Amino acid sequence: MGAGLGLGTLFTKSIRAAAGLEKTSVAFETMLGNADKADTLIRDLRGFSDATPFEPEEVIKAGRGLLAFGTSSEQVVPTLRTLGDVAAGLQIPLGELTEIYGKARAQGRLFQEDINQLAGRGIPIYGELAKVLGVAESEVRGLVSEGKVGFPELQKVFQNLTKDGGQFAGLMERQSETT
Repeated sequence: MGAGLGLGTLFTKSIRAAAGLEKTSVAFETMLGNADKADTLIRDLRGFSDATPFEPEEVIKAGRGLLAFGTSSEQVVPTLRTLGDVAAGLQIPLGELTEIYGKARAQGRLFQEDINQLAGRGIPIYGELAKVLGVAESEVRGLVSEGKVGFPELQKVFQNLTKDGGQFAGLMERQSETT
């Protein structure tokens, strides 16, 4: 009897997973306006998840969030790769980081709240923005308050943090190889 219950539970979970994937496909197709692009992106997100320490549901949700904030379907996985290295290094939920990043993208500029959220999660945002802007770290807060720090500077910060030699370079890959 116990085996029957186990199979029933497995069957129910399989049905739920299939329904969830179907809903995801419909949502992505709606956002992208194209079923083939939606299927390709979902396949790419699943492949990304398989090679990282992040669960497929978390990656798909983060990908959907990036799309909602205006990231092109072609840039979703590369953006997740960058954000994922930082998230993995600091043990930040990927969804939290993509939401902060996506909001900054949608706003087009950084606000002090964004900087505080990033710094509060351990991201060395002040020092990296100072490098990107070519100013002293003490000047960053004022430039942010004046609206002089845009999303391109935030992109550059994350690229610098995750490129070869960057503080968070390759962390997803290294973590995915651990138990």
